[in-house]
Amino acid sequence: MILPALERLIRQVERTLEHFSHNFEGSAVGRIFVSGRTSSHNRLVAHIGEQLGLPTEAINPFPREASIAPVVRRPESVAEKDALAPAVGMALSSNEITPNFIYTRKEREQSEKYQTVNKALLAVSVLLMIIFTGVYLWQSHIVSGKEARNETAQRDMDKNAAFANKNVLVQMVARAARNGQELSRYAATYRSIAILGEISRITPTEIRLTAMDVQNGKPATKLKPAEPPSLFVAGVIFGSQLEREASFASYLETVKKSPLFKEAEILEKLSKTSTRGELLSFHVRIDVK
Repeated sequence: MILPALERLIRQVERTLEHFSHNFEGSAVGRIFVSGRTSSHNRLVAHIGEQLGLPTEAINPFPREASIAPVVRRPESVAEKDALAPAVGMALSSNEITPNFIYTRKEREQSEKYQTVNKALLAVSVLLMIIFTGVYLWQSHIVSGKEARNETAQRDMDKNAAFANKNVLVQMVARAARNGQELSRYAATYRSIAILGEISRITPTEIRLTAMDVQNGKPATKLKPAEPPSLFVAGVIFGSQLEREASFASYLETVKKSPLFKEAEILEKLSKTSTRGELLSFHVRIDVK
């Protein structure tokens, strides 16, 4: 009469053990403990162990060799001993061992995860503190060096202050004026080369320049301000109509963004047909800054 129910119980325990082995790799059940009224029947306990293939024994909350045995009164009946087995299990549970009725496995894993995050944050904080300390020491060293150089420069300035008389200042102003005139002469001489070099640099490959001419501006007078020089550029663009218009518009915007040029005025723009196909011919005047 008992055997069918016992077999169903054994099959349920087998499925539980299989579930445990699949979800907890590297862990295995090494022993089965039987509690309750079944534990008082040695033949049932032995049968369960044979069917599961694991060592099986009954739980005895009050073994004779236990250190607590002389202090606590041992129950006389087996049923009373078995009734105290859950209480003993709850008393022996801890956060390091599972299952725990109060502190479950999921709670322990979550606590370990929080501890890992806290350790990582602590390590990052220490690293940042070390970095900031190094930056502070490095900046302090730079500031000290600058203060030393300022002190040296101040001493030199105080030492040479007696030589800064009127004649020396007049000579320095005259020398600066001559240098300015020399630089202006160089700028006027090489301005045309700089303008042609800049227009050649910003002209894309799909645009073919056919002519370039630089006209010098007029100096300022009492009645009229100075007129800057102008650059006249002629060229052609091959391709479809949409591509020609897009390239030409982009080219004008690039010219306006150049540090040497200010404005670009279209003097002529014609669509023509050649042996190579359709092309766009243009003539543009560019004002130089």
